[in-house]
Amino acid sequence: MAELEFTEYARRRMLQRQIPDDAIYAIVEDADRIVRRRDGRTEYFGEWDGRSLLVVTEGDIEDGEGILVLNVIEDVRRRR
Repeated sequence: MAELEFTEYARRRMLQRQIPDDAIYAIVEDADRIVRRRDGRTEYFGEWDGRSLLVVTEGDIEDGEGILVLNVIEDVRRRR
């Protein structure tokens, strides 16, 4: 299991959108799509409990190091 740390901003977003830690771990470990950006951040896209989520991190699960969760976004466009 990946070692995740969360910024205060990510925690606030999760609380506002009622997204539990379990959802973030599930998306990062079994993403439908992963985008490695040029700025060193990684985007994990996936479904959890019928919701399309995007998790933005610094670090990558393949690096074997800790991952810092920067933002969690519910992608309502993908549900259409």
